[in-house]
Amino acid sequence: MQNSRRLPPLQNDQRDPANSGNPGEPEVTETDRLLVDRLLEKLRSERQQRARKDRCLSMISHELRTPLASIQLSYDLLAQYSEQATEEERRRHLDNIRQQVATLNEIVSDVVDLSKSTPEELDFSPERRDLLTLCRDILESFELIHHRTHQFHFLSPQKEILAEFDQKLLRRALSNLVGNAVKYSPAGGDIRFGIQRVGQRARITIADQGIGIPADDTDYLFLAFHRGGNVGALPGSGLGLAIAKQAIDLHGGDIQVSSELNMGTTFQITLPLRLSAELLTGSRLLASPTSAKIEA
Repeated sequence: MQNSRRLPPLQNDQRDPANSGNPGEPEVTETDRLLVDRLLEKLRSERQQRARKDRCLSMISHELRTPLASIQLSYDLLAQYSEQATEEERRRHLDNIRQQVATLNEIVSDVVDLSKSTPEELDFSPERRDLLTLCRDILESFELIHHRTHQFHFLSPQKEILAEFDQKLLRRALSNLVGNAVKYSPAGGDIRFGIQRVGQRARITIADQGIGIPADDTDYLFLAFHRGGNVGALPGSGLGLAIAKQAIDLHGGDIQVSSELNMGTTFQITLPLRLSAELLTGSRLLASPTSAKIEA
């Protein structure tokens, strides 16, 4: 058997200076820590994105199933019992199919709009118009339908507020907010729609006396498909507020909410009267001959 020879230990002055602090362990630099932190943050972000995507797909599937099931039921009843059914029953089922198809189209349209992220994709076409007239028209359209159950109040110290905005997108956004005010006030009450000019911005306030929003839901209110925990059986897809915020953001505006359970909810929107050059990039600003200039 061959004898092994043991080497003498290194003296202090012979040790590798790179390992002098913790022998056998590599030194972790600040750059390494920053790199690890970035990687961890990226992984967290990707997980959150996947979770949101999975949640959205699940909610889309859920929202589509309800009208599809209703259509299937009406079709089956018509196919099996059409001859025995009265004309009124047949008409009712056909009306239901038509209404559910309209609901499906609305959901698909909302999802498509939310998937768009640029002014070009959304066909952002601002014009110089009277914002006050648009707001009054929106409220009057709801008052025409819901005047028996709700009291509508339009408030403004001005008679005209000229601004640059896309009428189609902003009408839809504000209509969603007024529609929610009506929907989530099932017991009726006052719906207040106020607008005033504050410097170079317009301030819009939409308030109701409805069921309110739980505090735990306020941070997620503008996420697609999120609905308050207290909505119960009240209909809705959870897309209206997300679409409203998308349109308001596109105009360079801001939306805030304050609410108290069973006391009501107030949304406050601020919009610039003039759109910045960055917001107008890629859009078509159409000048109206009657409102070519917004007075300071």
